[in-house]
Parts: sequence; C-alpha cells; structure tokens
Amino acid sequence: MLKLYPHMINPLKSEVQEAKGCFSTLTERHFQILWLEQKLLKSLKTSQGEEIEVISPGIWNKEGGPDFLKAHLRIGSRTYRGDVEIHLFEEGWYAHGHHYNPLYNQVVLHVCYKGSSQKKSINKENGQQAYSCYLENSLSLPFDQLANRIDVDLYPHEIFAVKGRCAELLFKSMPKTKIRALFQSAAYWRLEKKLNYLQLSTPACSLQFAGGVAMALGYKHNAKAFLELFFYLWKFRDLPYQELLSIALGCCGFLEEGRKQSWESSSYYQYLRSLWWGKRDQITHQVSLKLDRIRPLHHPIRRLAYLSHFLQDCHMEEIEGRVVNLWKGALNNPELSVKKLESQLLSIFPVYQDAYWDCHYLFETSHGKCIPLGLGKEIKAHVLLNTVLPILYGLTKEAGDSWGWERFQQFYASMNIPQNSKSVYLQHRFFGEQKNEEFFEEAQMIQGAYQLHQDFCMRYEASCNGCPFVERYANQ
Repeated sequence: MLKLYPHMINPLKSEVQEAKGCFSTLTERHFQILWLEQKLLKSLKTSQGEEIEVISPGIWNKEGGPDFLKAHLRIGSRTYRGDVEIHLFEEGWYAHGHHYNPLYNQVVLHVCYKGSSQKKSINKENGQQAYSCYLENSLSLPFDQLANRIDVDLYPHEIFAVKGRCAELLFKSMPKTKIRALFQSAAYWRLEKKLNYLQLSTPACSLQFAGGVAMALGYKHNAKAFLELFFYLWKFRDLPYQELLSIALGCCGFLEEGRKQSWESSSYYQYLRSLWWGKRDQITHQVSLKLDRIRPLHHPIRRLAYLSHFLQDCHMEEIEGRVVNLWKGALNNPELSVKKLESQLLSIFPVYQDAYWDCHYLFETSHGKCIPLGLGKEIKAHVLLNTVLPILYGLTKEAGDSWGWERFQQFYASMNIPQNSKSVYLQHRFFGEQKNEEFFEEAQMIQGAYQLHQDFCMRYEASCNGCPFVERYANQ
C-alpha cells in the first residue's frame, strides 16, 4: 500500500520529464524558487542571446498577476524595472491568457524551463513584447538533483478556502480504510523527500540532526536561512561565545546603525555591536530574515543565541548517535511503549544557561522570569517530525529487517501533533463538511495531507481546474 502514492505522482512527469533518480517532478513552484534564490542559476540569457544580470529578482507575488513584482534587471546594456512571469514552458503565457490580461503589461521577462520548438514572441495586452529567458542551460546543478534540493514548503503560497473537487468526487464516498491507506502512502513519500533533502543539505551525516535543529529554530519562513547560517558559523565555533553571537547577529543585520532605536540603550547590545564592527569587513555571509507577523517570544534574536550555544556544544555532534541508540534500544525492547520512546527522543534536546537570555527575549525586554535557553514543545515536535523521523526511516530502510519496519510504522502511526491553521484548511479542502477530524489528530495523516496539497492542490489551487488527482486515483 505504501507504493500507492508514488504511482500516482509519476504521471506528473508529463509536464517536465522526470530525470532518472529524481524523487519528485519539477513544477512551476520549483522554478519560482530558483528565480527567487538565484543561487542555482548561472549565465542567464534572453532567447536572443543577450546577457541578463538580476540585480533584484523582485517581490514574490501571492495575489493575482505576475509571479514576481518590481524586479530590477540589466538586459544587454539596458536596465529595466518591472515584473517577471514564470512557466514551465513558453506556451504557458498564452495557455493562461496573459496576452489578454492588463495585469501582465508590466512584465519585462518571461522565464520558463525551455522554449517551444517554434520560438514565440511574448506579446502583452498593450501591444508590447516581453523578453524570454530559458533556464534549461542555466542550471548549476544536474536536473535530477533540483527537486531534491528545493523544499517548497519553506516558501510562500496562497491558501484558498474553496472545497476541492476531490471532497465531492472521491473522499465523500471512499471508505475510511482506503482514505487512511492513501494518506499513509503520501506521508511515506514525504518522508523519502525529507530524508533526501537532509542528505543533500548537510555536509556530513553526523550533522543531519543539528541541521534539522537549525532549520526548526528559523521556523518555516526562515528555516533555510538558519540552516545556511549554521554551516557558515561552523568555522567560527571555536571563538568565544559573545564573538560568535555577534557574528550571527551581524550576518542577519541586527547590529547595523539605526536597526532598532529601543535597543540602543542596551549596554549588552552595544558590546555585541562593538565586537561585530571589529569583524564585519571579514564576514561575507549576509542573511535576510522575514520578521513580519513574528511574535516577540518567537523573535529570531533569542533563537540566534541558542544557535550560538548549540554550535559550541561539544556534545552536539553526538546527539544524532544518541537518537540512533535510542532507536536501537526500542527495537531490542518490545515492551517499550511508543509514547515512552517519543518522550526519550524529546529529552535529548539540550538546554543552555545564559545570564542574559535566561531573563530576556529581546534586548532590554525582559520576560519577567527565568527561562533557560531551550527548545519549546512546538520546535521539538517539528524536529522530531521533520528530522528525527526521516533519519530513523533511512536507518530502517537500510537495515531491511521486518521487525524494524513494523516498529517504525507503529511509531509513526501513533504520533500526534497539534492542529494548526493549515491542517484545518486541508480538512475542508479534502473533506468539505465531512471533516474527518480523527485523521487530523495523527501526524502521519497530516503529513500525507500536506504532501497531497503540495503535489496537486498548489498547482491547481484556486479552482481545481485541470487537477488530475481524482482521475489518477481512479486509475490505480
């Protein structure tokens, strides 16, 4: 049954042929992320051979209209400011009716994976034309590695509150046993992808757990930034703690002049700034963090303090070994309950004493009580689900024994996580008024729902028009 979902995904390669060994199909969202990051693109040119310099990729647009707004580009010898639209193929411009839509009149550049056999001009509603850019020959990684290097869940997407066609045409009449089997299969497909992402994102196996902790500290919108910062700071981990923290804060722009007036009166802030300004000319890494809608207690500053302690923890690289030993102990002790194992795994996260941050969550902002630097329940659950489980899944798959596989399935199936706004939305998306709340109390079912949403809904979200999910399931 666990192979059910991969068989539904494979036909998606009709839009972009899946390269050998690639775990998932590349979609428009992958190419939107490539454009936003720019790190995996090289030697961009227009279809006419003019060089493109991306001064700014623009602002990711979550409303109607072009994918990126207010981009700043140099094409040939001329500089342009305008919008960027992205499709898998050149024909997408006309298939989506952009040539009739005035919202796309400010598009300067149409980006797609490859052009059509007969090159087409990109005509706009106002009679002007946009440049075309094909990414096929501008990727700095082999095609078959791209999907596994990009975690689309870390990037913004629009959520529509519309009930999906699958709610009426599929799930309304589907027996609960079959619903469970489908979502379970999707959850294991998601584990496979997460394992692959961890392996590709960390330079050493012993650092996969540490990298997962770093991503969790960044929460969803800053996860990748925290991971990159963690590995950049690795070479400075032998510095005194205050110096390491000053580099972390400085890389994120928190120690620049005029950053926040209320912090200026903090002697500790001024001390860290003095350390940073003595090193800033030697530091090449810069991090842009998303700070909107972040509650004070979740502000990245305190999490950077934890990250700095974590980097200097002499036992940090041993934690993954402890995870493995706990798992092996569980395999050798059938009497150990799943809940007990989960509790043991959650207990391995270190807590640090810090004279300043035990009493503050921002500079000069006290929380009124002593709270040691540690990971809250939400972050621990995140690491358990997105790092520990994939690592254990990889170990279990590699060992290949039936008892280990049975134990892993038992462990995963019993995990519960609190509902959030996205899981509530997905209940409505897939089940409409029949919400099947019991499924969404289980981590496995929620993860399966996330994967279905990622692979199907996010591509056809507003109206379900063209989504092949129902038909794919029927043809299994």
